[in-house]
Parts: sequence; structure tokens; C-alpha cells
Amino acid sequence: MRTTRRKPDSPAAPQKPRDEISDYRALYDLGPVIWMALDETGVILDINLAGSSAFGMPSQFIRGTPLRMWLAEQSRTRLLEHLRTCRATDETIETDMSLKTTNGTPQPLVRLYSRRQQFRDRVLMPTVIVDVTEREQLVRERQRAEQQRDAAQRERAEARAAEAAKDRLIAFVSHELRNPLSPALLAASVLAQRHDLPVDARDLAGTIQRNIEIEARLIDDLLDLARATQGRLTLRRTKTDVHDVLSRAVSSCAAHTCARRIDVRMSLLAEQHHADADADRLQQVFWNLLTNAIKFSETGAHVTVRTTSDVDGIMRILVRDQGVGMDDATLGALFHPFEQPRAPVSGRAGLGLGLTIARGIIDLHGGQIWATSAGPNQGSMFEVELPVVPPDAVAVSAPTERAPYAEPVSRGRALIVEDHHDTADLMATALSTNGYDVTVARTLRDGLTALSRGAAFDLVLSDIGLGDGSGLDIARCAARLAQRPRHVMALSGYGSPADIEASRAAGFDMHFVKPLNLRELLRQVDQRSAADTTAVSKAAVE
Repeated sequence: MRTTRRKPDSPAAPQKPRDEISDYRALYDLGPVIWMALDETGVILDINLAGSSAFGMPSQFIRGTPLRMWLAEQSRTRLLEHLRTCRATDETIETDMSLKTTNGTPQPLVRLYSRRQQFRDRVLMPTVIVDVTEREQLVRERQRAEQQRDAAQRERAEARAAEAAKDRLIAFVSHELRNPLSPALLAASVLAQRHDLPVDARDLAGTIQRNIEIEARLIDDLLDLARATQGRLTLRRTKTDVHDVLSRAVSSCAAHTCARRIDVRMSLLAEQHHADADADRLQQVFWNLLTNAIKFSETGAHVTVRTTSDVDGIMRILVRDQGVGMDDATLGALFHPFEQPRAPVSGRAGLGLGLTIARGIIDLHGGQIWATSAGPNQGSMFEVELPVVPPDAVAVSAPTERAPYAEPVSRGRALIVEDHHDTADLMATALSTNGYDVTVARTLRDGLTALSRGAAFDLVLSDIGLGDGSGLDIARCAARLAQRPRHVMALSGYGSPADIEASRAAGFDMHFVKPLNLRELLRQVDQRSAADTTAVSKAAVE
């Protein structure tokens, strides 16, 4: 019997020690980001294909080299700090660095993510490197955009603050300018009504009165500049004879023309010369054109004012001078605010507001204004076009006949609350001349006391900015009375829409801006009284 010896099983081949670095390579070799294994000193033990591609070298030439040699100079110190932090913690450490390039291209910005790992008897630092160049560029662009946005917001806020400060300054200056004009206008109004004065004295007083009113409107123009440039000016339209307005404008410039010996030649040829217009605003426009013509003309020259009309319902007003003329650049800047592109022959250049406001006024009337010139020293011509209305549609008031002197009709009792003594005294005189029994209070306290005594006032006229408080309290007090005064009206050097709204909210029936136009005040009082009477009569009939 044959015995078969079985060969003993051959011993198993010894297993190769596990290469943990190879395990990582298998996981990350095809990854889209750079992966490498570092030792504690930053030597590259292994690197994937993305890494060798980024470094521009095969992986066998990269292994065993320190990472710092692949970094830009300014990032090497940062790498040492990165490695030191990794050795001290088990957390993932991230640090931004720049790779070194050999072809002169911009250094890509990368972010290292490393975490210390214990492998048997050695410490490794698996590291992922992500290119964050575009991301950081986007972050910087976003930050720059945010900074620009914040800067723009600051600039807008500063511009709003500057604009508000300018408005407050203009309002304050206008208020201070109006205060001395108010007694002067009232004095002229009183003198114009004095029938015991000679006619020529009353005419002079009327001239003073008209020109103070124009001066007051010029102050208003300073406040209305923003509205003019934005087309938000308001007009008080009436049926107006434009020829009369032109004549008044020429008369108001008489002192200027006499001083410079300027001959103003008027040729009013327009057959249709009536417009639905604000006469005061139109006079302001013509006054501006005339004073400009005088200012930029040599002594002894002449200025021509001519009007024509056509069948299309348009009236043309032409003001021509023989002065310094204008080039194209000057014509282009002529209607811009705060610009004086040409030097006057005499006088100061001014603020450069008149023509800007004039354009805004003419635009509101549905007309046009423009300037032409043949060139320097060739004179200038300003033309205005205005729509006109048929003469039969216009109720033009005839010149007022001077009535014989008569005692004024009694209008009742009036209370004036005003801390400007000249204004208070002249207002009292003016109202007394027009039939009021006047009580004057020079402080808020005295005004409130006069109201609380129970006296029935027909008219209360109060300043707003009083030395010891706000005149708005006068309206509030009057509203609480058992017998409220028939007319409670505010008088102030401040006339912005916010000021007028504050007066209305406090209970004032109307808000007058200084200087007070006495005729307008009495007209408003009479209109309101007539309306109240009509309402009472209608209620009684019903």
C-alpha cells in the first residue's frame, strides 16, 4: 500500500505593513483640490495629482521637499505659525497663504486646512489646500461696494445736512431782513392813506410802499430758489395788463437809470397784452431783465423795451441793451443759479439768482425766456413769450380815484401781539386808521392775559417768534375761548411750508409773512367776514 505524504501547508506570506499615506492617496488622488500629507516640520510626504498639477512638477519630485519652498516669501513665516498651532491642538487649523509662481503670473491665494493626526508612532498632518483667489476677490469687491455704498450714504446725509443748514441760514437771514422792512412798509402804507398830506407826498409814500413790497418779494425769491429750479413755485394769478406791469417795472428802475444816465425807450406795440398772470412775479421778471440791461451797459447808453403779439395768442417782450454782450459759454451758463458768467460795467455781480428764478416764473406761466447776443461788446437781447387772453375776457381795474376823506368805518376790536416795537406801533396806527380799536401786547404773556380777560376781539394778529415763547400759543388760547375772535391770524418773518402748516395746525386762520401788506390783510378780513355773513344768512333762510 502506497502511502502519500501530504506536504504540509506552506506558511502564509507575511503581510505588508499598512501604508496609511497610501490610504489617503487612494481617497484624494482624484479630488479636485490639493491634498498632501505633511510631517510635523512641514515636509511634504505625499501629494495628489491636483497638487502636482498646481505646483507644476511630478509628485515624485515634490515628495520630501518642505512646503515652504513652494510658498511665496511673505507666506513662509505664516506657515511656521500654522504648523506650530497644528502641533498644539487636535482641531482643524486654517490659514491663508500665497503660492510661489515661476512664470511671473499673479500669485494665487490659497487656504490651508490642516489637522494633526497620530499614525502609530508618528504624527502626520493631512492638509487640504483650496484656491480662494476668486472668492477673496469677490469678497474684496463686495467690501469695496459696501464701502462705496456707505460713503455714498454718508455723502447724501452730509448733503442733506448741509442743505438743511443752508435752508435754516437762509430762513434766519430772511427773517432778520423782513423785521426792519415790516415797519417801513407799514409806515409807507399809513402815509399813502393820509388824505391830509399833499398828493405828491402820498405818491412818494406809494412808491416807497411798492418798492418795499418788491424787496420783500426778492427776499422770498431767495427762499423760493429750490422751488424755482424744481418747478414748484406758486403763482397768484389775476387778469393782468402786461403793458402796465412793464411800465411799473421801468418806473421801479428809475433811480438806476438816472444814476447811469440810461435812456429806456419803450415801444409797446402788442395789440394783445393781457394775460392770466401773477403781476408781481411778472414785474420781478421784467425788473431783473431791466436791471441786468442797465448793469451791463455803459453810461449814457439806451435800453429798448418792445412788445409785439401775433395771431397765435402769444405776446413777445423784448429787452435789448448796448452793453458788454455775451459769448456762447456765457449764454450757456446764464440761467444757472449762483453763477455770474460776465462782469457788470458798474455795480456788484450779485448772487446770480434773478435769471434762474425768472425762468422758473415764466415756465409756470406757460411761456419761454431766452437770451441772444452777437458776441462780446455787441449787446444782449432777452426775449419773453407769454400766452395772452382776449381783452374782453379781462377785467382790468381802472386807476383808483382818490376818494374824499371820510371817517373810517368801525371794524371792531383788534389785538396785536408783537415784540418788535416799531412794527407793533405802526401796525396799531395802520389798523386804527382803518377803523379798529387796537390793543397792543408786546409779549406772549401779555397777549394771553388780554385774551383771557374775556374781551371780545374781532381780529387777533400775532407774531410767532416772541421773546418769551411761541405765538402759536395765542391761537391755541383763542380756540379755547367761549367767544373765539372772528379772525385769528399769524404774522411771522418765517414763511416756509412747514411754518405755515404749524400755524394752521395751531389754529390760525391765515399766515402772513413779514413785511405785512396791510391792503392784503384787510382784503382777507373783508372776504372772510363777507363769507361768514353769507353763510349765516343762508342758514337763517334754511
